[in-house]
Amino acid sequence: MNELDALVNIDLKHKEFKAEHSSLQLFRMGTCGSVNPEVQVDNMLVTQNVVGLDGLMHFYQDYRFENEFSKNFMDKFPYPNIKPMLYFSDWSEELGNLYQDAAYHGNTATFPGFYAPQGRQLRLKALDNRFLETLNDLGVTNFEMETSAIYALSKLLGHKAITVNNVIANRRRGEFSADHHASEKRLITWVLDRIIP
Repeated sequence: MNELDALVNIDLKHKEFKAEHSSLQLFRMGTCGSVNPEVQVDNMLVTQNVVGLDGLMHFYQDYRFENEFSKNFMDKFPYPNIKPMLYFSDWSEELGNLYQDAAYHGNTATFPGFYAPQGRQLRLKALDNRFLETLNDLGVTNFEMETSAIYALSKLLGHKAITVNNVIANRRRGEFSADHHASEKRLITWVLDRIIP
């Protein structure tokens, strides 16, 4: 994100900030798992609000974000050792308007790892086997590993961002896409058709 911004807002030859700010439109297309048992696999889900569990934005000055989703989430989040790492952001409503016909609009949790944060265990035990269910109880629809940084850094840097995910698993129901490659191709076409005339 910092490097994309640098390409348009820093004079790399002279190592100076440009006087005129350029705002990018950033589209993330990816995959996600759902924590909501009602979400069907192989459908498009647009992220409206996001909670980051990776702590990234606590390393940046001046990042503040609060809305109804974040306040409710922080009030009820029951894991005191994780709570200080949390941060929140939301979509570019302008870009979101391009995808009003998505099957789902939801609240996403961005995880810092593939195993314990997502409820998977090999030799090491996960914190809580109800973690994904708890997130759903707090209004989270799905999870992945990128959106919180994209949304939050976009806000700080003055860009617009949107994430459109292909739901390839419903972890609460134990349901998985039979052919996620095909549904991912449909996602790419569906997203691009709305931004390329």
